[in-house]
Amino acid sequence: MNNWFKLILLVIFACILQNCRFFPKSKSGQLGYNIVQENIINTTLPEHHIKLNYHIDDDNKFLTWLNQYPLSINILNIEHSDSIISIAVDNISHISYFIKGKDSVVILKTWQGSNFLIILDMLGDTIAHHEILIENNQGKSFSTSEPFSLHNNILYAFVGQYVRNPNSSEHIKNFYSAPHQLRVPLSDDYQLRGKVEGGTFPQMYQEDNHFPNPYISQIIMGDTIYYSFGSCDDIQMEVKGSRGMNIPASSNYLKEFTPYPREKLRDYAFARKYNIQEGRYYRIYYDKHKNYFYRVVFHGAKYANDDGTLNDMYDKPWSIITLDGNLKRVKETLMDNVRYYPYIAGITKEGLIIRRLVNDPNLFQCDLLTINY
Repeated sequence: MNNWFKLILLVIFACILQNCRFFPKSKSGQLGYNIVQENIINTTLPEHHIKLNYHIDDDNKFLTWLNQYPLSINILNIEHSDSIISIAVDNISHISYFIKGKDSVVILKTWQGSNFLIILDMLGDTIAHHEILIENNQGKSFSTSEPFSLHNNILYAFVGQYVRNPNSSEHIKNFYSAPHQLRVPLSDDYQLRGKVEGGTFPQMYQEDNHFPNPYISQIIMGDTIYYSFGSCDDIQMEVKGSRGMNIPASSNYLKEFTPYPREKLRDYAFARKYNIQEGRYYRIYYDKHKNYFYRVVFHGAKYANDDGTLNDMYDKPWSIITLDGNLKRVKETLMDNVRYYPYIAGITKEGLIIRRLVNDPNLFQCDLLTINY
């Protein structure tokens, strides 16, 4: 037997041992998804960009990011990658933003105890500037780490509250039983008045500490809001401001949720290990073309490998749960955690746009996928 043939056999055997990790298969032995087009998006970002956001659908293909030097919001039209729009801002530490249509940028800003909504055109000129007064404020401000949105002339955003004393059962219960979603009707007035209502965490959060990663995601459809919480199998429905039914949407890969030990709250080494080992539900998305919901799931993983290397968040296996328009489970698809980042960058009528994991952090490459049903 020549050496080349032996090498081929060795590669095949190694792939079997790894269960073909590069191409996850379902129990039937077939791929759970089809790669329709590799590198459907392939562009290079500037160095030192932070807070990269995606605005990818049938009509828009924008990437946005923040620059520290100079302080700016930067917008790249993927279809015209030689042109970058840069909008100067006075602060990037306390803002959240998104592209509205193709002609404006909507910014939420919290600064020195005050909250603002700012709308700029693509040249950076101000279209609207509002101060937002929050009813029963008590120090509430926007959570700039969570996405926000506009629907039917109402601003929806999460407030950045926190558990003031996580060692106190009373404080934990008060935090998780309180609403977390801010709703602000828009008008031409300078001062807009908003109220925090909705987005209350499930009962299990009030009984145990699921800090530090609660993970809350939402889909707004008319008068109905669907919430996905990191440590809850169900999707919570809210209709016209009233809490509705809990919809079963559990993963085959999450069996239990381990509360975070209170005595480890300031143990950052333990927090890193905990985040790798514990599985959680992440974002929820809606596909208007297929009338499907997608729920992304982080699986738990080993913190330390046999060779002594340590895993990070992108080493964790992940999957996508598909639910139909009635929130009935269709299937769960195991994704390739070696090839792809664990989120959906965009949804088009042709399929899902998912970013590839590459060694160069400035290289933005995406594949177009369809899930097999």
